[in-house]
Amino acid sequence: MAQKTRLLLHGVTGRMGRVRHLEGAILALRHSGVELELTLAGRSQDQVSALASKIGANSTADLGAALESREFDLFFDASSPLVRASLIAQSLNSGTAVYTEKPISLSIDDARNLHELSSEKKLFTAIVQDKLFTVGFKSARRALEENLLGEIYDIRCEFGYWVETGFEGKPINRPSWNFRKEQGGSLIPDLFSHWNYIIELVDRIDGVSALTKTHIINRADERDQTFSVTIPDVAHVIFNTESGITGTISSSWVQRPLVPFTMRVFGSKGALNITPVQCLLESPLGQVDLVSKFGITPEDEFLSQWRDVINAVQTGKEVPFNFASALRQAEFCAAIEKSALDKSFVSVERVKK
Repeated sequence: MAQKTRLLLHGVTGRMGRVRHLEGAILALRHSGVELELTLAGRSQDQVSALASKIGANSTADLGAALESREFDLFFDASSPLVRASLIAQSLNSGTAVYTEKPISLSIDDARNLHELSSEKKLFTAIVQDKLFTVGFKSARRALEENLLGEIYDIRCEFGYWVETGFEGKPINRPSWNFRKEQGGSLIPDLFSHWNYIIELVDRIDGVSALTKTHIINRADERDQTFSVTIPDVAHVIFNTESGITGTISSSWVQRPLVPFTMRVFGSKGALNITPVQCLLESPLGQVDLVSKFGITPEDEFLSQWRDVINAVQTGKEVPFNFASALRQAEFCAAIEKSALDKSFVSVERVKK
C-alpha cells in the first residue's frame, strides 16, 4: 500500500501558491498516483473552504491549532514573509517538517533562529529553489560538474521585469503589497534569494557592493488608490566569491531585457550562457546546446522540486535546499541591504556576526 503524506498548506489561494504550487505541482503529483492528504489554511476562510471543496481537500479555520496538532507530515507556507517566521517556528516546535517559499524571513535574526531551531529539532526543512529544477540550470550544473569551463573567472547575472504602475488605464500585474516594505514587500529578498542559490552552483558569495534606487515612487493598488513605494525597484550588485571569482547582478522591476532571466559564467575554456529554458556552451570550437547534449527532459520546475521534497519526507532523507541554504540567502540579502545603506563593500561574514 502506498505511503500517504499529510500536507498542511498555507497561503495557496493566492495566484502564485495556487497556480505554481497547488495546481502545477501538488495536484499533479496526486493525479499521478502519489498519496497526498491535503489540508488548506489561509487568511480568507471563504476562499480556503471553496478551494478545498473544489479539489477534494480538507480546510481549517484555526491554523495555530493545526500547527500544534502534530497531525501533519509537512507544513508548507506560500503566504506573506511578514508572518512566515512565526508560522515556521510553530511548525518546528510541534515536530513537523517544513517546506516554504522564499525568503525564509525578512529578518536575519529570525532566519538564524529558524536554522538553529530546525537543527536542534533534527527536522526536515526545505526552501523553494525552483530555478535549479529548470532545464537550463540543470544543464549548467552538469557542465560545471564536468569542468567544461576550466578555471572560472567571472559571472554576470541579469533579471528584468516590467511591472505596471496601475496608471494610464493599465491594470497592475503584481500585488501592490510587493512594493510596500511595511506589508512584507521587498526587491532584495524576493529576487536575490534566487541569485544566491543559483550562484552557489559555482561558489559561495563572500562580499558585496550594492547600489539600489526607487525610480517609480508612486503606484496604484488593487482599488486604484495611489500609494507611496517604500522599497527599491532596481538593484545593482558587484560581488566576489570565496575562491576569488568576480561577478555582477542587476535586477529590476522597471525594465525588461530581451531575455528576462540570464546568467553568464566565464572560464578559461569557454562560457556558459544560461536561462531557465536553455544552456549554451560557447568556446573556440563553437556553440553547443547543452540541454540537448545532456538529454535534459523538460518538466515543470515546481513539480520537480515538490517530488523531491515528498520523496525525502517519506524516506527520511535530507535535501541540499534546506534551511542552511535559506540562511545563506538571508545573509547575502542582508549584506546587500547594508552595503546599499552604508555605501560600502560588505563582507557576508560581517553580516553573520
